[in-house]
Amino acid sequence: MVQRKLKKDRQEIQHILFAESEHGLERSISLMLKMANYKVTVVTDCLEAYEKLVELEGVGELPELLIVDFGRNKANSERFVESLTQSRLSVPVIIIAEYGDEWMVAEGVLGKSGVFLAKPFEPQELMSAVEKLLSH
Repeated sequence: MVQRKLKKDRQEIQHILFAESEHGLERSISLMLKMANYKVTVVTDCLEAYEKLVELEGVGELPELLIVDFGRNKANSERFVESLTQSRLSVPVIIIAEYGDEWMVAEGVLGKSGVFLAKPFEPQELMSAVEKLLSH
């Protein structure tokens, strides 16, 4: 079992749960986050991300941030949104989706502790969102 509190320069390394089904994008974003000294756990879709959140919460290791790429399966995305909003889990979320999928923002899914990034986006946009949400 990996220790929850990893130390580097006397600061805790923050844990990010990242859901991405596209292998190339998953590798590049994971690498970018790891190079910025974040611990990254990768799952393949938003439903697996929710299951992993519940699992991690059960052992007291809830990540500090969740990044979810909704991909093209709107039904799974809607189930994820419903599950997350009905749960007692409190984790800031970055949702990545195709431009035009702002429905989850309009429904107030993200609230104050979330960011919506429309594809395509620049890597710095993602890193700025990560830093913003983890600085609170």
